[in-house]
Amino acid sequence: MANGVVQLIVGLAVAAAVGLTVVLTPVHRTNEDVAFLERVADTAERAEIVAPETRAFLTELTKRHRASLADPELDLRRRDALARIVAATRQADRPQRRVYGNAR
Repeated sequence: MANGVVQLIVGLAVAAAVGLTVVLTPVHRTNEDVAFLERVADTAERAEIVAPETRAFLTELTKRHRASLADPELDLRRRDALARIVAATRQADRPQRRVYGNAR
């Protein structure tokens, strides 16, 4: 009798653990990933200066999203966003020329 109860408890614990894992595992949504890249690209394009930590994050982000997507439209948006991020990062590397007063 005790052996059957222990098996039942262990079985319920395993089922609960598997169910919890399935519920807590994020579903990979490529559309949301591309939208995130586009928002990052918008922000990077507005940046005048990029901190070293941010540059490291952007470099890692572009490396993680190099793989092509099955949907051609999403893949085009992904490539465009990555190109914008890289270009904005390079643009922020250039020294900004500031003009004060009535300089001509």
